[in-house]
Amino acid sequence: MPRRKQTQDGQDPKLDGSYTLTRRNPRERADWACGVALERRVFRYAILQRLVEQAADRVPAQQLSLLQEHPLIRDLREYTQEVML
Repeated sequence: MPRRKQTQDGQDPKLDGSYTLTRRNPRERADWACGVALERRVFRYAILQRLVEQAADRVPAQQLSLLQEHPLIRDLREYTQEVML
């Protein structure tokens, strides 16, 4: 059985690439891309990168909902009074 190519630290280069992919992109995108790659039985890093890019296009940025009332938020009238002084 032929030996697999390894990096200086003894790791498989393909695993290093996958690890880098998860560091540079949100984990959800990388997970989605890996799932699609497994379903299609495609195991090339370049294709995995393209799938991660497609995941970025598929998933819109998470919308933050702003609170209007909260115990730590003062009433707007208090701010108005401060400005009027």
